Amino acid sequence: MIHTFKVEKPLQLVMTGKFVAPSSDWMHMRRILRDYELFVQTKGTLYIADDREKHVLHEGDYLLMPPRTNQYGYQASDCSFYWLHFVSDDPRAISSQEEVYDCPAGFIAIPRKGTLRSADRIIVMMKQLQDSIRSYQDQTLNNYLATSILCELCNQTFRGKQAPGQG
Repeated sequence: MIHTFKVEKPLQLVMTGKFVAPSSDWMHMRRILRDYELFVQTKGTLYIADDREKHVLHEGDYLLMPPRTNQYGYQASDCSFYWLHFVSDDPRAISSQEEVYDCPAGFIAIPRKGTLRSADRIIVMMKQLQDSIRSYQDQTLNNYLATSILCELCNQTFRGKQAPGQG
C-alpha cells in the first residue's frame, strides 16, 4: 500500500509526540483514527494491528496508518516511538497498491510501512518539530516541519530506487 499526498502546500499537523511505554505489559489502545498517523519506532518492539494486518515494528521501522483505520494493540509492547498525526485537505490524497518509483512534482509517496535508511535524520526532525511547538506555537511553521518530515521519509524510501528494466 502506497499513500500519495499533494504537497504544493503543507499538510496539516494535528499533533505529535514521543511515547515511552510505562511498563513492559503496555498495549496500544483501541480506536478509530480520524487522521493519518505515522509511527517511527525508536526502541523495543511495537505490536499494533488494524482490520487487515498485524504489524510488528522494530527500532528504525515506520508505519503509516490512514484515517478510519481500526487501530489496536494485540500484544504487550515494551517500546518507545515518535508519532505524528496529520491531515491532507486535498481530496486527491490517495492510497494505491501500485509500486511507485518516482513522484510527480508537488507530490510525495509513502509506503504503508518499512525500515528507514536513516532513522536518526527523521528523529532529529521530529525533535525539531516538538521544539517548535513548545517554543513558537506557530501552526504554519509546524505544518511545514511536519510536511518536511514526510518528504524526508519519501526520499529515504525512493531515492535511488529504479523501475524494473532501468539503470
